[in-house]
Formats: sequence, structure tokens, C-alpha cells
Amino acid sequence: MIFMSVLILIGMPSAGKSTVGKLLAARLGLRFLDGDDLIRGATGKQLDALIEEGGAEEFLALESRVLCALDCDNCVLATGGSAVYSPQAMEHLKGLGTVVYLKIGLEEMKRRIPDFAARGVVMRGNVRTAEELFEERAPLYERYADITIDCENCSAEDILDTVATATRKGADMDLKKLAERLLPGDYPALESFEGKYPPRNLPSKAEVTRLAPSPTGFIHLGNLFAAIANERIAHRSGGVLYLRIEDTDLKRKVDGAVEAVIKALEYFDIKFDEGAEIGTSDTYGPWYQRQRAEIYRAYVKSLIERGRAYPCFCTEEELTALREEQTAKKEITGYYGKYAKCRNLSEEEIYRNLDAGKPFVIRLKSLGNPENKIKFHDEVKGDITATENDQDVVILKSDGIPTYHFAHAVDDHLMRTTLVIRGEEWLASLPIHLELFETLGFPLPRYGHNCSLMKQDGETRRKLSKRKDPELSLEFYRKEGYYPRAVKVYMLTLLNSNFEEWYLKNPDAPLEDFPFKVEKMGKSGALFDLDKLNDISKNELSKLSEGEMAAFLQAWAEEFGTDAQKGYFADREKLLRVLTLCMGIGGKKRRKDFMTASQAMDFIRLFFERPQSFEAYRVEDAVKKSVLSDFLKTYCHEDDSQTWFAKVKEIAAAHGFATDMKEYKANPYAWKGSVADIAEVLRIATTGKANSPDLWTIMQILGEEEVRARIEGEIV
Repeated sequence: MIFMSVLILIGMPSAGKSTVGKLLAARLGLRFLDGDDLIRGATGKQLDALIEEGGAEEFLALESRVLCALDCDNCVLATGGSAVYSPQAMEHLKGLGTVVYLKIGLEEMKRRIPDFAARGVVMRGNVRTAEELFEERAPLYERYADITIDCENCSAEDILDTVATATRKGADMDLKKLAERLLPGDYPALESFEGKYPPRNLPSKAEVTRLAPSPTGFIHLGNLFAAIANERIAHRSGGVLYLRIEDTDLKRKVDGAVEAVIKALEYFDIKFDEGAEIGTSDTYGPWYQRQRAEIYRAYVKSLIERGRAYPCFCTEEELTALREEQTAKKEITGYYGKYAKCRNLSEEEIYRNLDAGKPFVIRLKSLGNPENKIKFHDEVKGDITATENDQDVVILKSDGIPTYHFAHAVDDHLMRTTLVIRGEEWLASLPIHLELFETLGFPLPRYGHNCSLMKQDGETRRKLSKRKDPELSLEFYRKEGYYPRAVKVYMLTLLNSNFEEWYLKNPDAPLEDFPFKVEKMGKSGALFDLDKLNDISKNELSKLSEGEMAAFLQAWAEEFGTDAQKGYFADREKLLRVLTLCMGIGGKKRRKDFMTASQAMDFIRLFFERPQSFEAYRVEDAVKKSVLSDFLKTYCHEDDSQTWFAKVKEIAAAHGFATDMKEYKANPYAWKGSVADIAEVLRIATTGKANSPDLWTIMQILGEEEVRARIEGEIV
């Protein structure tokens, strides 16, 4: 049997490593090379000089080059680690063969070599203690090793048996052959993608941002929140905003969902420069991830060839049992470390599973160590610390389609995304994404995680919920007919801390004029208050002309209105008179009765449909009927407002109601009520409501025949 290299990292000083290495080489029938001796023999003077001068960077680079050039085909290379301690060198070791880490604890090392703790080692120009060396090397070795063997209290024979067994599992693995078996066929060279999707020709500080929803049929307020931020960032910098559809999960895909996404975002005036169904440049397309499957597979195949990805044959039942076991032990759930049982399958085991037709997924072979912390700058939240990823996540599913994690990394690179603004729920996945970008060799885009939208629920705050809160869905705002500018104004209030002050000073300015800044985005949950949005909506709608309001209402009615409501627009002249009255146009102050299109259409219904219900009258029924009868006797549609009101006052006086409000307020008990009560009777009979715009004007718009018919209906 022919073996590739076996590289042994022994977690103790040099003494003893040569013995173990020589015995193992003899047992496997391979050549033995001592890594430390080779490096010292080849470049001893150079290394010594660099160490003495404290040239750590140069030393690491030289060390890496030497290790890379070692002739270690079909051999055992053993090192105690005195020369192998840098990530650069470890990466080269992994390229040479199977890396086995014999993990021996500090106390065990001291027991085996009594003077170990007293030793001082010159490293990187400094004297390091044994404890310092152990603390530095142990996590590094464990991170990069293909196989880690706990050798605490084990004999030399135990070590040899364990290493021989472990290394035989993958020692002669032909990774190119395996990659071809798993993903047969020719795929484009990875370099070709760099040419096909070149860096964008944009100004130096231009940002390329994106919105990348899944076609689930549900687009929510959080999507709009992120879309507004990404759109402002891209367009204020002279950059590009594109729409990508992440349709890798067919189970969640809903027919017509993409069109619904585009329609919802168009309603709120989110302008994409390119992307799915946008109809502009397709240089960086396709924009649907399922249409990019060949690209992803090419990168996955490369990772398999490099030994950074492997097939996993675990069934759903096995993975469920694994999660249950981890949960019972109160351990982190997932596929990692000792739980990643397919990670170290032998070539024989892999091909036996493939020949049996077992379905498989491809997993990333993570090099992460959960003991290590990552320091990361978040564009929104600032500097954060996360735990290094050690999960062997699935990157290619059994249907040959990638998972979101993998696809987004490839796409963000090839589409030349510079800044990703997304919800803070993605922070948990950040370590996975960081490792994927590093593994793929892609420069990392900047990330900013915006705060979640919260809701006051009694005494506590909670995240807006799809199940509990209909206002989370963007469809809610379209069906209710919220004015798009009003929603954007409120969203910007939540997105940038200085927007509200700017808006008060510039109430009518285009929102595009606002100097949106990422650093002004909130770091903690933003409280979403529907009442505040309603106030903003009333204010924004009150600024419209009657023509603009008519256009807004008609567009809503065409999509969501009843047949009767669509009929309101048949007589445009009448509609404009109605809106002029209801909005207070031409008066001293604009009315703010309209909040949404649906509410406004209900408000103006009284002009087009007879009331089906009436608010309660505050006078006796006999008085009501007598007042209405007397009004019809004297009503003349040609009367101006003053004449009309004088007749109402006569009716009030005839029924014992005060006609002078000052007299009434001075002695209310002397009267049955005031002329306002008589006007209310007429108002309810005509409109069904106790409160409305000017009643004389309403009657003028309705016409005499309609007014008489409505009042007569309340007398019967």
C-alpha cells in the first residue's frame, strides 16, 4: 500500500519525537524525516539570525517556505513543534499530507521531562517559558490537525497503534479522484470566474450593496428596513444596489413570491440598479441562486481536492439522534469535533457508501477552535468578539444545490459586494461566514448588523412576530394603503438617530437629500410604534393636493378596493370636490382626517353610498323626526351656507334649543340643548356620523334629491 505523507505534531519538546516518528515510519513502511533537523540543517544560520534580531515576520515566512519545499512524499515527518508554530507553516503542513496531533497535557509533559518547566526557549527574539509555549501551540495544533489524539498517560506503544490506525484511514486518499466521483465532469477554472465577474468600474468610495430575500411569499418590515439602508448607502455613494433571489431551499419557495417581493419594494420606491427581473445589466447575473449552481459546484469541487470539504452520509435520523444526545449532555448542538463522524472516514469507507448509493451532502472541514475568539468590526455595532467556528457546516446539499451560507459567500464575492447590511439575527452565523471567506480565499466584504424591530407588549419589549403582529408583513401596509413616503419617513426615523431633527427642519424636502450614515444606525433594538407611524401618515397625506390624493386612492382601489369603491372615480369632478372638502384645501388649516387609503375610502363613502348604519342620536326619537320633517319643509338646495344655517337656527328655536352658544353656555339648563345638537341630528341622518366635514358643503356635493332621500329614510 502506498501512503502519502504523515506529519506528526507532538505536544512536547523535541526529546522523544524522533523515537515515535521512527517507530511509526518503520511500522508503516515509510521514510522518516525529522522536521526540526531538516529546517536547522538547511537554513540554520538564517533562522538563528532572524530569531536573534526579533524578525518574527521574516522568520515565519522563511519557515513556511522551507516546510513547503520538504521532500516528504511517502514519509513520516515528525516535529516537536520547536520550528512549527505559525499559522502560515501549519497551512503548508496540511498541504503535505495528513496532520496528526498527539495531544499531551502540560502536567504530563512535566512528568515525562522533569526539567521541562525550567527551560527557557528563545522564540521570536524573546525568552518564552514552557507554559507560554504550551498555551500558544496547543490551540494552534488542534485547529489545524486533521486528527487529534489524546495521549495523556498513554504508552509509546499506544501512541503507535493509535496513529497507525488513524493515518491508515486517509493516508492514501486520492482527493482529486474523490472530487471527480462526488462531482463528476468538467467545471470552469476558478480563475475564469474572476474574469467573468470583474471588479466594478465605480468611484473609489462607491458601495455595492444588495437585498437578497428568499422567495417564501412573505416579505416583512425587516426586509424594508434593510432595503432602505442599503439603498441609501449605495446611491449616496454613487454605488450600486442589486436584487438577488436566494432560492436554494425549494421547500420554502412559493410561486409568484419574486414578483410579490419586487412589487412590495416598488411600492415603497426602492430603486434597484440591477438584479432579478429588474431588466438592466446582467453582467453579474444570473440573479437567482439556483441558476448559478455550476459556479458553486466548481468551488466545492476545489475544496474537496484541497481536503477542505468531505462527503457526509449521515441520515436525518442519525442527525436527530445526535442533536438529542448533545442536548441531553447540555453540549453545543451541531456537527463538529468528535461528533463529525464522517470527517475522518477512510477512502474505503467513502467509496463503499458511494457504491451503495447512499445519499450524501458535502460539508466544510472546519479548522476552527471554539476556544479562540475572533475580534471583528461591525459597521453598525462597532467592535465585537465572537467564538471561532468549528462546525462542519453543510455547503452542498444532496440535490447539488448549495446552502445559503456557501452560496452567499461566493455570490457576494463575484457580484463584488462591498458592504452587507443585514439583520442582527445573522450575527450567530458570522463565524461560519468568516471562515468560508477565508477558506475560499475571498476578500471579506464589510458587514453591518442592524438592530431588530421591537414592539411594546405590556411591560416588556419583544421582537415583532409574524404570528402575533400583522403589521410585520409589508402586505399589511399595501392592503391598508399606507402612503409610501410616510412609511419611509418613519423607517428613517428608526434607522438614523439624526433623521427626525433633519425632517423637522426639512418637512417637504426629498428624502434622498438626507445625509444617511451607517455610523448613525442604532446599535440596539428599535421600538416600532404603529401609532407614531399613523400620525406621520396623517401629516404626509394632508400635504397632498386633491389631484395627488385622487391618484393615490385610485391606485389603491384598483388593486384592493371593492367594485363600489372603484366606482367612486367615475365622476372625477365630484371626487375632487369631496377631497377638497375632506382635506380642508383652501381653508385656514388642512384637515388630517386621512390616515391610509383604506381608511380614507371608508371616510368618503358617505358621498357615494348611503349609510348602512347610524351613530346614536342624542335626542328623543319624536324630536329627531320632528326636526328632520321641519328641515325638509324649508330646505332649498340653492341656499348659501348662511341662509342654510339661519333656517337650522329657526328649527332649533322652535324645538326649545338655544341658537346663541354664549347664552347656552351661560345657562345650559334653560334649554333642551343648542343649535349644535340640531345640526348633529341633520348630520347623522345625512352621513350616518356625528362628526364630519362642513355639513352644508356635504349637502351641496350630494345634491338635493339625495339629501331628501336620506333624511326621509330616517323619518320613516
